Amino acid sequence: MQFTIRFFSRRCGQSVKAPNDSRVAETNHPPCLKPVLLRESRPAGFLAALLLPLLVLLTACGSKESVKSLKKKAEAGDAQAQFELGRKYYDRGVAPKNYMEAVIKYYKSGGISKDEVEAVKWFRKAAEQGHAQAQRYLGVAYANGWGASKDEVEAVKWTRKAAEQGHPIAQNNLGLMYDKGEGVPENDVEAVKWFREFFRRLLSRSCERVCRVAISPWLDVC
Repeated sequence: MQFTIRFFSRRCGQSVKAPNDSRVAETNHPPCLKPVLLRESRPAGFLAALLLPLLVLLTACGSKESVKSLKKKAEAGDAQAQFELGRKYYDRGVAPKNYMEAVIKYYKSGGISKDEVEAVKWFRKAAEQGHAQAQRYLGVAYANGWGASKDEVEAVKWTRKAAEQGHPIAQNNLGLMYDKGEGVPENDVEAVKWFREFFRRLLSRSCERVCRVAISPWLDVC
């Protein structure tokens, strides 16, 4: 372990560096000089390397149990569980920067590896039960050919189902489909209609949040 030795003069207030010799004894310093040993900081990764295995182990235990429970609910026909399970398989988030991030991400998912075909399978099960989020994801999967053959007609079908239930992102996507003529004939009127629905939904949500923030203090008083 390396150390840096510095001497601070009590008389003149100037600092003088000691020779690069770790064998210099403290007793050899002049009485007017006070030795101070400054230990160089270890890399932050050293502590992380010690704690990471424990962190991964603890995360894995909880995640695997939750995924096991989720699968059980999904297989029993729970639409929300089917959608959430599909999202775990889908996992189109930011790619891990290094091996350690990849390990943590894997265990957080309960040991589920990315599998778009399996994701589409569970999205379809939930979508057929009327789950709007699953319908929207299924539409995106068909539009981009993720986990299923690219099919713009199917993409419009499932996106429309979600949009008609008031899902704002699906409404925007459906507007874009009409605007670009993807899976449907190009139609500016329909495009504007769905863009309006999208903005109306966003506005209503924003107003709801603002009102909640504004009114909540009075609710506490009442």
